[in-house]
Amino acid sequence: MRKTLCSALFFAAISLQAIAQSAILSSGGDVAVAGYGSMSFSNAQLSVEQTSISTGRISHGVQIPVEIYGARLAGLLRYANTARTPMTNTRINLLSNGQLVDTTRTDVTGAYLFSGIPQGTYQMTATTNKPWGGLGAVNSSDALIMKRHFNVMTTLTGINFLAGDINGTNIINGTDALLTHRRYVGEDNSFPLGDWAYDLPSNKQINSGQELQESNLALVYGDVNGTYTPDINLRQQWRNLDNKGTLQASNTIIEWPVYAQGAYDLGAVSLDLQIPEGLSVQGIRMGEGASNADLIFKQEGRQLRLGWYSLDAFQVSAVKPLLVLQLTGNGEGELSMGKYSELADAWAVSYGEFMLSAPRLHNRNNPSSWQAVVYPNPTNANTSVSVLLPSSGDLSATVTDLSGRVVSQATYFFATSGTQEINLESAGWAEGQYHVSLNFVNGNQEFSSRLKFNKIK
Repeated sequence: MRKTLCSALFFAAISLQAIAQSAILSSGGDVAVAGYGSMSFSNAQLSVEQTSISTGRISHGVQIPVEIYGARLAGLLRYANTARTPMTNTRINLLSNGQLVDTTRTDVTGAYLFSGIPQGTYQMTATTNKPWGGLGAVNSSDALIMKRHFNVMTTLTGINFLAGDINGTNIINGTDALLTHRRYVGEDNSFPLGDWAYDLPSNKQINSGQELQESNLALVYGDVNGTYTPDINLRQQWRNLDNKGTLQASNTIIEWPVYAQGAYDLGAVSLDLQIPEGLSVQGIRMGEGASNADLIFKQEGRQLRLGWYSLDAFQVSAVKPLLVLQLTGNGEGELSMGKYSELADAWAVSYGEFMLSAPRLHNRNNPSSWQAVVYPNPTNANTSVSVLLPSSGDLSATVTDLSGRVVSQATYFFATSGTQEINLESAGWAEGQYHVSLNFVNGNQEFSSRLKFNKIK
């Protein structure tokens, strides 16, 4: 019977699934398997002290595959927002002493799985090709929460703490809030630690044959209140503010008030605005009673992004400006607001949907406010030039014929704003085409126009 059993052992095949290792087995005794413990072979019985070995070969040269399972580690990676959105297509890495042991990717549910893990101590990391995408979610409200945490008014823990430790100092303070603020307005395009934070274990003991479950969370850095949703395309959309009234501007510095429609106690303001072309923002002043200490902004072309937060909330209403834009230039028109905008209270809780209002800017320094016309045109007698001046200043008019000869020239000093009439005594001029050059100067502003008219008999 023993001989039959041994013969069966020599020719039997049992499936083995594990990391490839091999050992030479004699008819009895213990054989060490490098890195995975030892095997005992005696009286046709094969035993393994720990997991993950491969086929052994007996001294008679017959290969015996043996099926022995290692530990299994299953997990679920989700975004730490209210919906717990699955973190799909994210690479999960299993390391030992800093060396990569195995890697896998999360599926559509955020699930991942490692199997056949040898006993030992492991670290876990993750990488993703998903963009930071925090622009629609990381803003001044997050900066306010970080400041509240530093002042022991709010406590951030776990993945929320990791996402708030922007610069990896193991504390959250005003520097982290400032870095978050700067990235919202566009002053910075990256964070010191990268884009994504994960609460994966850095020291995990795995024993032979264990069946382990992990539940892990992720956040983009800065999103301490978990308002981002991965894989959502946050394309910018502009919408007009409610336009109430007209602001007539002619000074060098234009002060353009912006109002919130409704009453709010504000602790954080994040605004994504689009201003008319031809205007440059020189400064911003928050509403009455609000400190400007933590106010930053950046303008790129027509886009203006500003962020403000404070532990001291201030009240605004429809009759008190939320803020005042201080601008220079000759642009005019209406403000628009993007959807990357948010108002939050003193606890950094968003007010949700809101509307702003601002008067339409009519800039008297804009060339479009400078208008001139010759009438009648053509004429067989005298003609006139009607000029609409945006403000008071010096106006000159020069008329030349087609050869460039000056036939009339006059300067009107201290011309007042509004419509001015210049009479041209053209009744006695020769038939042909004439050009009228107008020039207006007021301080640092200078406008000019070139008109033409025809004299007929």
